[in-house]
Amino acid sequence: QIKGSVLARMGQVEQAIETLKSSIVINPNNYQSHNVLGHLYYAANLRNEAEHHFNMALKIDADKVDAQLNLAKIMMDDGDVERAMKKLSHIEQNFPQEPTVKMMIGQAFLENKAYSFAEKTFEKVREMLPEYIMAELYLGIAKLSTGDQKQAEKIILGFNQKYKNVKEGLAAMGL
Repeated sequence: QIKGSVLARMGQVEQAIETLKSSIVINPNNYQSHNVLGHLYYAANLRNEAEHHFNMALKIDADKVDAQLNLAKIMMDDGDVERAMKKLSHIEQNFPQEPTVKMMIGQAFLENKAYSFAEKTFEKVREMLPEYIMAELYLGIAKLSTGDQKQAEKIILGFNQKYKNVKEGLAAMGL
C-alpha cells in the first residue's frame, strides 16, 4: 500500500495501480489502497472505478471523511449538485470542524449560483483556518459572483501576487 501511494505521488500511475491492486488482493480491507485507487481512477476520468473504490473504502471505515468527500465530488462533477449537497450536509454534521468539507459546500453553492451562501461559507473556512489559501481565492470568486468587484479584484490579484502560477489563481484572474 505504501509503495503504491509513493508510486502514485511520483507520477508512475500504471505501476501504482498494479501495486495497489496487489495490496487489495493481499488485504481486501485496506482502506488506503482503495482510497488511493479511487483517486487514480478519478484522475484518469474513470468515474465508475473511482466510485467503486471510494465506496469500498467507506465499507471498510465509514468514519473517514476523504472517501465521503470524493464521492460528493463525483456527484458534483456529474452535475448532481443537489445530491452532492445532501451528502455534504450529512458529512458536515459528522465533521463540523473539517475545513475541506466546508470548502466543498462552498463550491457546491457556487455551482448552484447561491453566491452569498458561498461567500459566507468561504469566510467561515478562513476564520477556521486562516492559512488555507484556497479559501481566500474562492472567497474572491464568490465576491466576484455577488457583484463585489473591488473586493474580488483585491483578493484575486493579491492571491496571484503572493502565489505565482497557481492554476486556480490564474483561472480566477481570467474570470
